[in-house]
Amino acid sequence: MENLEFKSQKIPFGYMGVSVLLFFLQTLFGLVAAAQFIWPDFTINWMPFNVSREVHINLLLFWMLIGFMGATYFITVDEIKEELYSAKLAAIQLILLVVAGVGAVVSYFFQYYGNQGLEWVEAAPVFDWIIVVAALIWIFNLGFTLKNAKKTTPISSLLFIASVGATLMYLPGMPFFKDMVVQDYFRWWVIHYSVEATWEMFDSIIVGYLVIKLFNLPKEKIYRWLYIEVATILGSGILGMGHHYFWIGTPKYWLWVGSIFSALEVIPPIGMMIEGFLFARKSEVKVEDKATLYWLLIGTVGAFLGLGLLGGAITWYSVNFWEHGTQMTAAHGHMAFFGAFAAVEIAFIYYALSRLNKENYFNKILNSKRWEWGFWLMNLGMILMVSALVMAGAIQIYISRVMAQGYVAAQEHMTPWYAARFVTGFIFFAGVLAYAYDFIVGMRGNCKVD
Repeated sequence: MENLEFKSQKIPFGYMGVSVLLFFLQTLFGLVAAAQFIWPDFTINWMPFNVSREVHINLLLFWMLIGFMGATYFITVDEIKEELYSAKLAAIQLILLVVAGVGAVVSYFFQYYGNQGLEWVEAAPVFDWIIVVAALIWIFNLGFTLKNAKKTTPISSLLFIASVGATLMYLPGMPFFKDMVVQDYFRWWVIHYSVEATWEMFDSIIVGYLVIKLFNLPKEKIYRWLYIEVATILGSGILGMGHHYFWIGTPKYWLWVGSIFSALEVIPPIGMMIEGFLFARKSEVKVEDKATLYWLLIGTVGAFLGLGLLGGAITWYSVNFWEHGTQMTAAHGHMAFFGAFAAVEIAFIYYALSRLNKENYFNKILNSKRWEWGFWLMNLGMILMVSALVMAGAIQIYISRVMAQGYVAAQEHMTPWYAARFVTGFIFFAGVLAYAYDFIVGMRGNCKVD
């Protein structure tokens, strides 16, 4: 496993560091929000539930975006074998993102939304525009890097396309519409197209890149799956938007469109992993980097469970009619974001740390087995947490929807499962601490550039 070849590959580690810190904070705020389901008055005077939930969700989206940006820079340089167009621009971009993130989080505590306050995208427009400027710098930097490169690869080109898509699809959430249906119509463009669709492209590209690196797989085999992923996103991904349009006042045809065209984007990453394992078995390739391998594997399984199984189960409109807005949705969201995106980003960060300093990585991270504690604690915590949410959701649907006894009546019967979610959240948090410590240990090694 080679060390870093180019100086500009050091820049992405700043992005990774911020993503690890925000992941830690996101989990912490998630524990506060979970506690408030059991004790509604907990921190109510300075951080009511709407604030803890906003911070928890927006930190999730933010640290994953920053992680994908860092991975994009790292992989692009590694693919084209040339320096980044401007390391200074990449640093400025990260500073802008941190300013926007800190500003948005602080503003939530003061209930400042700039006349917007839309769920999942609560940030006031001033912070939205800072994020847009940072994203435009991202596109500019990547674009000129590829323009000046002597050669490009399908992976580097697809990363650029995904970056442009993520930025463009963020813009529909910027305008403010007085009509709530119109506002919600375009708000979901940000959540589905900018996040779900383009992030699934990032996810698949990173999975493909790591499979090539870990298994020494011929690149052409992975390129085939990446092309399938793009076609899948353009086909089912665009029309799959419909499962967000069921109950917001849009035409009825979205019921059928959204029900049919959903959850197919998970096929290519699973295919790439199967291809990698079959090739490794045939060629007797031994993967030394167990941390990256295990997280990559759970990312594939988690994508199937979260996006495919739990997501697919609730996106048929006749089912969604009953479960929409219940803890069933929360179960899907937790497993999907963790399995499809977080696990793959963690896998990439472990791989990047191995490239930063191979000797330090194997001696101080892999041999310590701390990564195993982080891996098992996070995955056990998430599986138990999602199971508790599924049980709470089933009770909620039966009491509040089938029996028509209302929201409050259901909550009384769901408290034991909320308690289970709270306890399992601490198991997950312990895993996050082990992972964060691994990152700190990995960064202590000297950065070697051959």
